[in-house]
Amino acid sequence: MQEALATIQNDSTMMLIAGMAIAVLLAIVLVVVISSMRVKSYKDRFQNLLLELKEKSDYIETLEKEAKASRAEDTKNKKELASFDETKAALKKAKAESKVIDTAYEDNKKKLEKTKSTLSALEKKHDRLEEAHTTLKAALETSLEENSKLRTSNARLLMKLEKEVAQALQEHGKK
Repeated sequence: MQEALATIQNDSTMMLIAGMAIAVLLAIVLVVVISSMRVKSYKDRFQNLLLELKEKSDYIETLEKEAKASRAEDTKNKKELASFDETKAALKKAKAESKVIDTAYEDNKKKLEKTKSTLSALEKKHDRLEEAHTTLKAALETSLEENSKLRTSNARLLMKLEKEVAQALQEHGKK
């Protein structure tokens, strides 16, 4: 190897060829080193992209799950809204019926008050009539007793009168 170096050092053409060979070798090494650095750089980027892609894929799956849950919630809310509209209509109907019932209740309450006052007046009148009836009944009993006494008295007087008329006729007939 020393001999080859010595021969190259003495010959300028060989030196030029050796210099060119070293330059080409250095250029090849430089290209290999740069290529290997680029390969490593691209490998790192590729791994980063795979990691990002996995994270984005997970994020997209999460968003899809949330979107599905949101659609289900939306469907549920639409059903509740439809139910709410039905309930609202039923409430309006019940409110209208309640007003009618309240009006009827107030009318019935007024009629009840009027009927109560009429009943109270009629009860007072009834009490007065019962008192009058009791008074008249007592007066009737008194009148009946008096009438009975007067009849008895009249009957006696009539009998006495008939006896006197008969006696008077007998006395007048004897005369």
